[in-house]
Amino acid sequence: MLFSKTFVAFASLAAFASAQSTTTTGAPSSESVKVHVVQALVKDGKPAFDPQEIQAAVGDLIQFQFHPMNHSVVRAAFADPCVPIEDSPSGNGTAGFYSGFMPVAQDASVMPTFSITVENDKPIWFYCSQGKHCQAGMVGAVNPTAEKTLAMFQANAAQAANNLSPGQQNPGNGGSSSSVLPTATTIQTSVTTGASGTSTAIPPPNAGSKVGASVPLVLAAIAASFFLL
Repeated sequence: MLFSKTFVAFASLAAFASAQSTTTTGAPSSESVKVHVVQALVKDGKPAFDPQEIQAAVGDLIQFQFHPMNHSVVRAAFADPCVPIEDSPSGNGTAGFYSGFMPVAQDASVMPTFSITVENDKPIWFYCSQGKHCQAGMVGAVNPTAEKTLAMFQANAAQAANNLSPGQQNPGNGGSSSSVLPTATTIQTSVTTGASGTSTAIPPPNAGSKVGASVPLVLAAIAASFFLL
């Protein structure tokens, strides 16, 4: 009888230890997505995306991180900088994306983000629709080509008559506060779903349960039951 109880106690202890060794707490999968971070900020006294040019593979994620001031990111057609691609004759029906304006305080400790997925190897052109930021050079490109370069796109942007947000009706009101402003005060992470240009929230990391704190108590309880046999 003593041997039986001793065996049960040790079996329980081993089973619990084995369960803890295989418990995961929100660990990423082996097939992780590559993320390219682009900062929207003021650099050398001018509004800018940093870096402006990104080389990305299909399936990669481009994450825009917004720093103090009030920036946005909008998709454009190469021939029509500073105009949403869906409003451009050169867009050819291509779905656009738009982060909305992202106001960030100077003393902010958390920066809002907006992400897109690279769905093919065609160039993606983008700009900030705030004020005259686009004309001032706050533009960028994913996978530009030798025939259509970032320098060409930026030079065309400098000559643009207007700087428009999606849905903006007044050509002289580029980057106005009439557009919807996000109210989130924590990290806002999203990803485009297909080619629709809509966004879906992604849960924050480390969402798994934490079991480490309970391990010593359970092990102690099992050990105590063994000595009381």
